[in-house]
Amino acid sequence: ADLAKKLKIPTKRGVLLYGTYGSGKTLTARWMAKEATSVGRTFIYIKNAAELGDALRFASLYGPAMIFGEDIDRVMFGLRTEEMDQVLNTVDGVDSKNLDVLTVLTTNNLNMIHPAFLREGRMDTIIEIDRPDLQAAEALVRHFGGSLIAPEERINRLAAQLQERSPAFIREVVERSKLEKILDLD
Repeated sequence: ADLAKKLKIPTKRGVLLYGTYGSGKTLTARWMAKEATSVGRTFIYIKNAAELGDALRFASLYGPAMIFGEDIDRVMFGLRTEEMDQVLNTVDGVDSKNLDVLTVLTTNNLNMIHPAFLREGRMDTIIEIDRPDLQAAEALVRHFGGSLIAPEERINRLAAQLQERSPAFIREVVERSKLEKILDLD
């Protein structure tokens, strides 16, 4: 961040994650929280995107920061409203221009978000979160299984059956398998 400031590269960035329900956008927040705090960023989680202004004001006091907010489409859809203008002005406002804040927002409905919000400078990067492929499905099974799955255990057939399923579904399969194993031990 210091080099970016020295080179006059803005460190205030906006990222939008979009994908279907259960594709792992919220799971990404947990990982981002851990990564952000490990490098000294304050992590701020907002459940309601209407709280973005408050989060940016808080971030200005405790920056550098990362804000993670869910379901921006709930606030930024349809015709322009005063509430929408308030969010846009907060994101773009003079008060927030020089903040060292990475704002990551999510949506399940990219096509519903007002185009004014999606322009560069507000959302610098828009990333689709797809359903897991074979490699990602295996990684998720191992993640959710933890130490109960030996590193050398071959789980490629299971991963093949779970690819293209949501991370939430994969987690449930693993959790049920753990419970089944516990019941077998009793």
